[in-house]
Amino acid sequence: MQSTRTLIISDGGVTSALACVAALEHAASSRSALLSPERGPRRADTRGVGVPSAESAGVREGSGAARTAQGGPSLSESDRPIVWTPAFSGPTGRARLHAVEEQCELLGLPLIRAACEVDGAEAGVSLGHAGTGHRAEDESRMLMTACFEALRQGCSRVVWPVQFSLGAELALDAGSRAVDRALLISRLVSLEIDPSRESVVTVDPTYADFNDLQIADLVMDLDAPVETCWWWHAEFAKGRPDDVAMFRGEQQRWVKAMESKGWSRSR
Repeated sequence: MQSTRTLIISDGGVTSALACVAALEHAASSRSALLSPERGPRRADTRGVGVPSAESAGVREGSGAARTAQGGPSLSESDRPIVWTPAFSGPTGRARLHAVEEQCELLGLPLIRAACEVDGAEAGVSLGHAGTGHRAEDESRMLMTACFEALRQGCSRVVWPVQFSLGAELALDAGSRAVDRALLISRLVSLEIDPSRESVVTVDPTYADFNDLQIADLVMDLDAPVETCWWWHAEFAKGRPDDVAMFRGEQQRWVKAMESKGWSRSR
């Protein structure tokens, strides 16, 4: 039977944090259904993944991330989703890696740091590029590298949490190109591995057609640990005005969207 384990491409942003929680919940739900099929569908219990206590992790009591950190039926190492991050360059690179590491520690997810370099100065993987020129080349190379790593790790699904939105508006053409690229790379990698099978790995651009408010809704539903996102860490900008503005702009964007859904950092 083909593995259903997931690899998540992460840049330490909102959709990356969201994808990690969703994949963890899906894994726990699948395991619960396997162990107790007579109970029927129910909401997943993602607790007990071998992570520090909520207090030591610095998250609020009662949050989804805190519940994940508080113990209970555990997922085996082979059940847990894997987080994969490229080497981000540019002024946000160190902040992104810090955020990815913090999210993995909080959620108890294994992390693979890849050698392939991606320019994190503008968007990273959570807010996609238009998909043309050298950026598209870098993006495609990143996806293929992640797919081959996923197969080495026994994963059949690669979540690419790319998003093409600023506020309520969607860049539909860019989103469509991302979906096409995901399909083509899935097929290309599968052909390289086993030409007799239609697909051995699937790239899933889960949030490609979600706007910021829809993402904020999901953050609230899953209580994703957005307090860990890279844009809270403007100290990595080292006071450079243009770089600080980049952090502040992304922070204001997401805080505005989430506050409209009832989120507060102290809740």
